[in-house]
Amino acid sequence: MKRKRSDKSSDESLEALNAAGDELVMDDKKTLVKLVGYVLNPEHEHGKHKAAYFKSIGFTLENHEELANQLKFSLAGAILREESQWGTHYELDIEINLPNNQDKRTIVTAWIRPKGTKEIRLVTVIPPK
Repeated sequence: MKRKRSDKSSDESLEALNAAGDELVMDDKKTLVKLVGYVLNPEHEHGKHKAAYFKSIGFTLENHEELANQLKFSLAGAILREESQWGTHYELDIEINLPNNQDKRTIVTAWIRPKGTKEIRLVTVIPPK
């Protein structure tokens, strides 16, 4: 399902960020922690359903780095979802290669840029319904 930017101000905010040459910094260690502790963790109360989906396509705690290496934020294609007291929230579709190297899937990812920083953090990965 294709999603559209939420409104014109979203386009303007992304354009302003691009025009400012603002380099966002991604912390790969935090991405690993999010995947291992939540998204791929079959024991996590809220993450276990995500873990079941990712297991069905070949990703588990054992090969989490293979998934993590593919989860890279890019402003190109990002959808600005909202500005909140915690920061700027984005959604980004990312095409990933499955462990069998034969298939690909597009997954929806959610990211946040905390206020006052140039850091971008993975919030969650949203499996298709």
